[in-house]
Amino acid sequence: MEYYHRFYLPDSDLARFIAEWFYVLLYFYPLVWLADVVGIPSKTADWVVFKCSRKLHYMKSGIDLDLYAPPSDGGPAGFTIPPLPPQSAPLTDTAAVPSRPPCPNPRQPPVLLFVGRLAAEKNIEFLVTALKHATLQTASLVIVGDGPHRLALEALAVATVGPANVFSYLAGRRYRVLFVGMVQRADALARFYYPAAAASVSASASETFGLAVAESLGCGTPAVVVRGGAFCEVYAGCAGAVWMFGEGDRKGFAARVAEAAAAAGEGRRAARREAVGRFGKGRVVRDVLEAYYGCVEENGRGGAKGRWATVAPGPRWSLLSALCSPFWVANTAFAAVE
Repeated sequence: MEYYHRFYLPDSDLARFIAEWFYVLLYFYPLVWLADVVGIPSKTADWVVFKCSRKLHYMKSGIDLDLYAPPSDGGPAGFTIPPLPPQSAPLTDTAAVPSRPPCPNPRQPPVLLFVGRLAAEKNIEFLVTALKHATLQTASLVIVGDGPHRLALEALAVATVGPANVFSYLAGRRYRVLFVGMVQRADALARFYYPAAAASVSASASETFGLAVAESLGCGTPAVVVRGGAFCEVYAGCAGAVWMFGEGDRKGFAARVAEAAAAAGEGRRAARREAVGRFGKGRVVRDVLEAYYGCVEENGRGGAKGRWATVAPGPRWSLLSALCSPFWVANTAFAAVE
């Protein structure tokens, strides 16, 4: 909502508050309330989903494993990001695609990668301040994405590792925190960023699925994530591919990063193996079709009774279906909430 607020609404907290509640009350709440079944990727979801939905379906999520795959030529050998503007100049929102970034070497300091929205709930501050740990003094953090928390994160990075080591690339000097900005091309992420990192990292305990982690695994890059949110559910059992640490545990985070970096080739093979076994598109399509046909059968359109207990639509459909008829093709609506 911060982007709609920035371009279409007055610059005030009150305007943002009103816009967000209009979104919840006039779109999100009715969507969940009217749907026959609401699909969610994990048990971590908004309270509206659990309170207002008639049925929940824990749906399978996936990625394009042809796109998010280890490079056929063995991958880049480390990051060679083009020189960025002077620190006094503003960074661009869209990063240039690196020419040929380099491959992580277990004998070299690890490069850690975060991909996602720069917002408070992502807890990126933890990743930045973790660079103070004794075993991470030479590690680098590459942050791909943008969001309302970016300026605060940039200031924190300067205070943590010094202004000379933040989003600059100088001859003979190695950056430690690099804010790349938005990378619009998925193929650039898959080809240049994920394979060039020793591990993708996340300290967000509010994730409902963790799409960036799945993409990272698809590219053969292990992940180090917090033991919280959907990570405990979606990525449980990914031994050798996903390492977890306790929330706020900087020492544990540093230890898991060292383990992931030391796993080297075996960790990368395990990451790809887990992605193929868990996140293929075929599994997702079959799951969605099964949920949809279950709704159809439940409402008597398929003849036989579905696998869910039949729930009568009730009086709320009589008026609301008529009012919403231009927008609803049938009484069966499958809402996917992430």
